[in-house]
Amino acid sequence: MFTISFIFYIVGIFLTYVSVRNFLSFKILFLIWTFPAAVSAYSEVFYIMSLAAFFFGMGAFVYNTASFASTKKLLLNYRNQKFEMSYRPSQAFISIIFFLSVIFIGASIFYFYSVGISLFGDEVGFDRLVNRHAVSGSYIYQRIFRVFLPIICLVYFCMGYSEAYKKYYKRLIFIFLVLISFLFLVFTGMRGNTLIFMFFPFLVLFGYLPGGASSFLLILRITFVTFISGMIVTKAMYPELPLSELLLLIYARVTTGATDGISYMVTIDVPINGFYLGETYFNDFMSLFSKLGLTLNDYTTYGSYLAQSMLGDRYNNEQASIFFSGELFANFGYPGVIVGSFLIGALLQAIYLKTLTTKKDVVLTPVLSYFSALFLAILGGPTISMLLDYFITIFSFIVLLFPFMLFTSIKYKRFIFLNINIRF
Repeated sequence: MFTISFIFYIVGIFLTYVSVRNFLSFKILFLIWTFPAAVSAYSEVFYIMSLAAFFFGMGAFVYNTASFASTKKLLLNYRNQKFEMSYRPSQAFISIIFFLSVIFIGASIFYFYSVGISLFGDEVGFDRLVNRHAVSGSYIYQRIFRVFLPIICLVYFCMGYSEAYKKYYKRLIFIFLVLISFLFLVFTGMRGNTLIFMFFPFLVLFGYLPGGASSFLLILRITFVTFISGMIVTKAMYPELPLSELLLLIYARVTTGATDGISYMVTIDVPINGFYLGETYFNDFMSLFSKLGLTLNDYTTYGSYLAQSMLGDRYNNEQASIFFSGELFANFGYPGVIVGSFLIGALLQAIYLKTLTTKKDVVLTPVLSYFSALFLAILGGPTISMLLDYFITIFSFIVLLFPFMLFTSIKYKRFIFLNINIRF
């Protein structure tokens, strides 16, 4: 079964690449990132994940073929496009970006002042789970430094590629924004935060920019900062371990440790409880409203349920790794994995093609890149609540930015600040 699973997974990666022609596509990154976990897993788990990878790639390939899209040509044209000057006057736009940056940084500082810095706690792994909700509005504050501030970093970075805005781009300011964003994410004591909310979004964005030595160096730099950030958190969690054992620990976490939830589901939960037939998706959807206190009943995601079952009294709001393939199997078995993975692959291909056919804009391109990159987390599960959560959060960012953009955009009625010269 191992050989068959291996072939399925590799063919899935190949079909996905043929559909996107971009090694930094969020779909390719997801399949490559989860491959070590899949190949190290229990044989049936590897088979489920490889089957999902194969039909994920097949869905993308079929959609691409049916839409008669020349992805290679679209990608090349998009990379060679210049960023449009959509927001005027440019001085007003850059002022808005700096103003929002100050607001977001200030809100993040207030959050960590209120809840403390988990990285400096006596038990980093425990403190990060307990302290993060120790202030009213914690979910909003967390979205500010997990989503809003990283998007600002991407926007400011793209300004350096724009003929209209690059005169306002300063490398030191960009480095400051990136480092403080990494710092806030590291303060949570969660290693995965820097990967999900900074590293992968930048990689996806780099995939939409012209290639060459400069892009390669940018990838190396962001990889270095992410690695150092992860090592700092891991060392804080296990201060007694030497460097060699820390590296082995990280390796174990991204391989066998990443499939603990899906393995438990396949070997214990489903054999005992049977297939859920959509129940986990309903609970996942309702859990978002439970977090906001909008429901009388308490709903939990399937990952939380598995973590409770696995940890017992040691459970403290953790999420077990389940992946989209595992949740499809838990609900509908192998037919669910085949059909669901095919549909997800086709849907994400549609999102990818839509990105390549939109204008290259210093706000729109970073937002689309960030949202696409978050699918690496969304496909890791729980899928429904995370998709809704991040969609609402990114939409909120756009809503927050819109009143300012309304006064500077040539796409809408043009308001020349102070002069208020309205053109229809």
